[in-house]
Amino acid sequence: MKKHVTKIAGLVDLDIKLRDCTPELVMLSLAEESGELAVAIKVARGRKKKKLSEPAYSEAVDIIICGFTLYCITGGCPTKFEAVFNKKLAKWVKNFNKYKNKLDKKPTSGSIPSVVKRKTR
Repeated sequence: MKKHVTKIAGLVDLDIKLRDCTPELVMLSLAEESGELAVAIKVARGRKKKKLSEPAYSEAVDIIICGFTLYCITGGCPTKFEAVFNKKLAKWVKNFNKYKNKLDKKPTSGSIPSVVKRKTR
């Protein structure tokens, strides 16, 4: 992963110098890439007929690159990326485990589910 981080960080530096890259421009690119991913997913699911130049997983990598570019351009340090990534990943794992625990505690068929009262405004 470090090799890829270093390579992308170099491209980000070059992009900033050559094209005055800003977070706003990268967000526009991210939106564009998200649209391309959406189309690729629709084609893969049979909801749209279109000849694709790249599969959905490849479009997802473009989004990851845009995300890393945003990380760098908004002040993230490429050499600290792995530590930041691992910290965020641990948070995601914790949240998924909470969700999994809730699923594990769901009532089985035949049992009476508990009712949770909602506050009304």
